[in-house]
Amino acid sequence: MLIVGVGALGTVLANHLVRAGVGLVRLADRDYVEKSNLQRQMLFDEEDVKNSTPKAIAAKEKLEAINSTIKIEAFVTDVTKETLPALMDGVDVVLDGTDNFQTRFLLNDMAFKRGVPFAYGGAVSSRGMSALFVPNQTPCLRCFISQGGNDGQTCDTIGVISLLLIL
Repeated sequence: MLIVGVGALGTVLANHLVRAGVGLVRLADRDYVEKSNLQRQMLFDEEDVKNSTPKAIAAKEKLEAINSTIKIEAFVTDVTKETLPALMDGVDVVLDGTDNFQTRFLLNDMAFKRGVPFAYGGAVSSRGMSALFVPNQTPCLRCFISQGGNDGQTCDTIGVISLLLIL
């Protein structure tokens, strides 16, 4: 599994997959843990904030303490059309934990190009949605959301109620 974005949604996804014993969890995120993350990003703590730990690294350390029998890889990187192909090598599902549509569409496009299922998720304020897109079986994300479909609301601009992430 590749999880892109290790914030509120990404930490929930990673936590459940590791506890379920998924063989490989690959994490990719460019951000560092900040104090404002702690109320909704369950794998981080004040020590991560104090040390300015990258989210992917902090999540990997916490996840390895939860289940040492699986392989967890962490990449502190921007996910771009140049970096995504290597991140997707050897994964059978791509999970979206991002908060922006530019990266989301990139994940969609590369997953469909490679024939890999893509799970989209989003949470903001008290609203959430998810969808699974499977190449050659379902339409892709672009069929449902236009390139300009982002209204600008993000966790940073209007927040997210953390209970929404576990529902």
